[in-house]
Amino acid sequence: SREEIREVLNSMARAADRCDVELQKSCFHPGGTDYRGVANGDFGNWADTLAKWDVTSARHCIQNISFNFLDRDTANVETYVDAFHFWEGEKKFEFIQARYLDRFERRGGVWKIARRMTVWDECWMDSEKPSWLTGVSGEYVKQKMFMCSTRDKSDFYYSYELPAELREFEPN
Repeated sequence: SREEIREVLNSMARAADRCDVELQKSCFHPGGTDYRGVANGDFGNWADTLAKWDVTSARHCIQNISFNFLDRDTANVETYVDAFHFWEGEKKFEFIQARYLDRFERRGGVWKIARRMTVWDECWMDSEKPSWLTGVSGEYVKQKMFMCSTRDKSDFYYSYELPAELREFEPN
């Protein structure tokens, strides 16, 4: 199960780097949800934006994968991710540090993501600028409902619970 889940995580990273919408969709169960602040709710909301993403190159490096099997067919999986993006026309680099808190489910013998929560750490554009998350803080972060990391037990890792304002996006 661990290796099957790890392969799904690798495929998700590869799909983002290669702008492969179909591969990315194949990593989620039907009705799967994704909460990353850019698009929240049904995974299709995020996947459909991938093809429109004008980044020139991307690399998503996953590491520190922790598994917590709740039963034979459900697991909470925490994965650290470092992502690098480059826009050729703007000569702009972006570096993202985050964690994915995924609920994996095995349905019909196949492990896929049922829900992904992206928890953000430091992010920045070019080396001399502060984190873009800091730059867009306040109303934008509140409006887009970003979930940000904390360095204590209030971090989303400990509960895997969505904030109340995002629960309306969950399917019935």
